[in-house]
Amino acid sequence: MYNGSYLQGLHLLINLRSAKKLSGSGSKGLSGFRRCVSWLKNQIGVTPRVSLVVACYNVEPYIDDFFESVFSQDSTLRCFEIIAVNDGSTDGTAGKIANWVSKYPDYIRVIHQNNSGAAAARNSGLKWARGDWVGFPDPDDFFSENYFSTMLAEISHPHQNPLLAVCSNLVYYREATDVFSDTHPLRFRFAKGVRRLGTDEMGNHVHLSGASIWIRRDRMPCSETAFDKKVRPAFEDAHFVNRVFVSNPGMTVSFLPEAVYYYRKREAKNSLLDNSFAKEGFFTNKVRFGLLDLLDFSKTTRGYVPRYIQRTCLYDLVFAFRRLIEYPEIVEHLGTHGKEDYKAILGRIFEHIDKEIIDSFSLAGCTEEHRVALLSIFKGERPATPKIYVRQQDPDAGIVQFSYYVGGPDEFTPTVFIDGREVTPILPSSRRTTFLDHTYFRQKFFWIVLDENEKISFEVEGVACQIRHGRHSIGEFADRIAINEILYRQSPEPDKLDSETLRLRDYVRESAPQFRGGMVLMDREDRAGDNAEHLYRYLLKSGRAHGARFVLSKSSIDWDRLQKDGFDLLDYGSDDHIAAQLNADVFAASHIDQNVLWPVRKASFADLARFEVAYLQHGVKTKDVVRRLNLEPIRLFVTAMKGEADAISDPGSNYSFTLREVIFTGFPRHDSLVARSNEVAADSITILPTWRKYLSELGNTEGGRRQGIPHLSESVFRSQWNAFLNSDRLRDLSLSHGLRVRLVLDPNVFFDIYELEVPDWIETVDMRVESSYQDIYARTRVAVTDYSSAASEVAYLQRPVVYFQVDAEEIMKGDHLYDRGCFDFERDGFGPVVACVNDALAAVETVVSGDEDPEYAARRDQRFSFRDGRCCERVSNALDRLRSSRQRHSPLYVSRGDVSKGKITGL
Repeated sequence: MYNGSYLQGLHLLINLRSAKKLSGSGSKGLSGFRRCVSWLKNQIGVTPRVSLVVACYNVEPYIDDFFESVFSQDSTLRCFEIIAVNDGSTDGTAGKIANWVSKYPDYIRVIHQNNSGAAAARNSGLKWARGDWVGFPDPDDFFSENYFSTMLAEISHPHQNPLLAVCSNLVYYREATDVFSDTHPLRFRFAKGVRRLGTDEMGNHVHLSGASIWIRRDRMPCSETAFDKKVRPAFEDAHFVNRVFVSNPGMTVSFLPEAVYYYRKREAKNSLLDNSFAKEGFFTNKVRFGLLDLLDFSKTTRGYVPRYIQRTCLYDLVFAFRRLIEYPEIVEHLGTHGKEDYKAILGRIFEHIDKEIIDSFSLAGCTEEHRVALLSIFKGERPATPKIYVRQQDPDAGIVQFSYYVGGPDEFTPTVFIDGREVTPILPSSRRTTFLDHTYFRQKFFWIVLDENEKISFEVEGVACQIRHGRHSIGEFADRIAINEILYRQSPEPDKLDSETLRLRDYVRESAPQFRGGMVLMDREDRAGDNAEHLYRYLLKSGRAHGARFVLSKSSIDWDRLQKDGFDLLDYGSDDHIAAQLNADVFAASHIDQNVLWPVRKASFADLARFEVAYLQHGVKTKDVVRRLNLEPIRLFVTAMKGEADAISDPGSNYSFTLREVIFTGFPRHDSLVARSNEVAADSITILPTWRKYLSELGNTEGGRRQGIPHLSESVFRSQWNAFLNSDRLRDLSLSHGLRVRLVLDPNVFFDIYELEVPDWIETVDMRVESSYQDIYARTRVAVTDYSSAASEVAYLQRPVVYFQVDAEEIMKGDHLYDRGCFDFERDGFGPVVACVNDALAAVETVVSGDEDPEYAARRDQRFSFRDGRCCERVSNALDRLRSSRQRHSPLYVSRGDVSKGKITGL
């Protein structure tokens, strides 16, 4: 059946009178006639070799790059077509496409439709495709110049079995930095040149992208159902491509490294894949209609599920599980029923995935802990070979730390043997990860006293364990020599390092005599004023600063102040900073972000690093920060509150730290805080709201500061805080009691981000330019905050606190960087917890009137044991022990000063 346009064009060609009229009506008529002839040639002439079906939705900034890459190919191919499907774009996409149509009318056809999603758009375009081969590139991506010629050469190449599909190498283009990055997790498929594999078993060569593949059109399913519209987000390509593979046994799929498909990682992170986790369908439609359907289809079509199909589904699931483990809050919107439904679908999926596939799977970052968890939860099994991992050693104490993984509901304890005799581990700890409110895996840690000439081995229920460090295996037995070798950090290969890295490595080595044996202290790269600064001041005052240096950016507002006070300063990121930190015995920092621990690329410099980390902390740990801290190499963990220290070092807690690392000394800054509070009057109602992850997004401003999200003005946070700040009752309270009202906001945000309306009578404090939090706390009569660690500072001075938590539901369900920890605000807080403006004002009035509940004062008094002005001294003494060398001292020598070798609590 011909459409109306075809018949109209045919009529124009046959009817000479009409043709003469058209051609004689001027240049417009002649141009229109020629376009008509061109269109008819495409319809009734040679069939295109290749059809590119391109689903376009709001890609105005990118689509020119796409078309440019198509029409700049080095191929002589002229028999191809682009079917651009404008899927209801609301920007200038349609206009951009029209511009290219005017340049290349013989090659581009356009379909306009209401927005229906990428799957529907591709299906619409596929209906009109006439090529022998079809590809589905995305219009925000682009091709290498040799893409067509390389793909066509493979199509023309003789194959033992018929060719079904040709896959190209996918390379990231990172728009924000204008860098090409060959780092796709599946890049290994192209590392050994052209590979031609059968659709019966493709091994680890899983393929998920519809954009970087050409497929024979006569082997595709019906265009109406090729891409399933229910499979969204993010798996519709893999579902379509792998159904084609399964439907065509005995055929060939080729993988071509030289044909490069450039996948754009958008600076705005607004692509379908970038936002897929935020969509509810990710946990429902995607797994049910995508993964499960693919597995069911494979079983029905083949009678079994090919192993590469199992790996394809497992690849996608592991990526999702890794994200869920790191951010369990992203499924909170599902509710209890939704989580159980998701888990039930997963159970059906894993019925199709063999135990052996899971036990050997290593793609998508699937390391041992995930294999252990998946086998336990979905198969009720353990890995065939149990594994024990070497983590670190303490040569001075003669001890080695090991760990192992326990999945889901499983439970076991390895038996430890030294030279064949059973021994008891010491200093146990563990960390637990959750999955859909259940245990995913636990990593259990323990230390063993191991002499130089002894051999260690392990068994789990009679089965010998393999001793490993990361991917490297020692075997079933290990001694200190083998452990030393496997823990030794190999130097990176020089030919893989750039000239600047090589130069800096040389400088670090050359500077070793100058910096070796020293100590480097740091708060943040752009600010001082925290525990590191106060500890350094103590070192200067007590004559213990020899070999100690302080890191800070020269552009910081604190640089000149510290320089005048005699600090030995190193400019953050300078050669001397890098050399001093890597050669130091101890690196003591109040923050432990990656740019603090590793101001250079860790993989390029780790072998040169000698320092041990002393974590001075930024604030009392009232929340659970296990996910972040457990991964860091903290040798000394400074705490200020007894309950905090006990919770972090408790073997039953979720922290991996023990009495060996955790010290209860008080914070160094607390000594000067008490002194300052004795010098000034407590004359302020201090208001300290904290920033909100769910109301912010990372902006493009310098320093990665955050900006508010759209519709912020409708938030409960804004309305409640504005009502509190603009309350006549608050003003009357301040006037009647002779108190100032000061508003202090987090320095990582600007005042206008949260659209707070601050009246003139409230003093605003901008911590981007103010240098001292201590003066603020010392002048506080009562603090009104929500979740800020500032509450602990005020409580340390035995001043009242009011917790104004207007959005506790959002915070506690995971819409902020907050997990419930050992500190419960209702049970342990230093003041009342309120949720509305009137209650907050009433609480402030009660406090300033002297009628506070004595329970809160008792808590403040009991929680902090050290108000003696000797916190710096205690921390400094521990650092001295850390820097000293005492062969065969107690494992608790650094943290407790214990020199005995007595028995320590076992497992």
